Amino acid sequence: MRLSREATNDHDLTTPPATALVEHDNSVQVLIAGALDRYAEHELSLDHTLEAIAEQLALVEQQLAPIAALRDQARIVLAQLMESGGITRAATTHAQLTLVPDTPTESYDAARLNSLIADLVGRGLADIAAEIVTTKKKGTRKGYLMVKPHKE
Repeated sequence: MRLSREATNDHDLTTPPATALVEHDNSVQVLIAGALDRYAEHELSLDHTLEAIAEQLALVEQQLAPIAALRDQARIVLAQLMESGGITRAATTHAQLTLVPDTPTESYDAARLNSLIADLVGRGLADIAAEIVTTKKKGTRKGYLMVKPHKE
């Protein structure tokens, strides 16, 4: 396998990225806390509070983007090096590296599967339907806040 210099996008991965976040960390916290305080005191509406905090989130995301890009580039280069060296694990002074290959996944249309189970029961094949039901596993995915920035 040939290593790709494109993965680095001409960035020097040996130079630490700018740490603008550290400088602005306290000011972001202060602005968010101030907005929450003003909301609690009914000086700021819910809409204005959401707007103020979303603005701070957008600024933080903007600062994180170049750092995330550098992280992704470094991960690509590490994976390429490990693949070309034929290794799946490596220990460095900074981290334990494990190259995890792509793995196939399967998913099922729950509504269609439930319909099939009902059809089997209706045809008198409840024992087969019951076997299918026992293979179903349900879980709960943790909810989260989706934030989609507006395109400028």
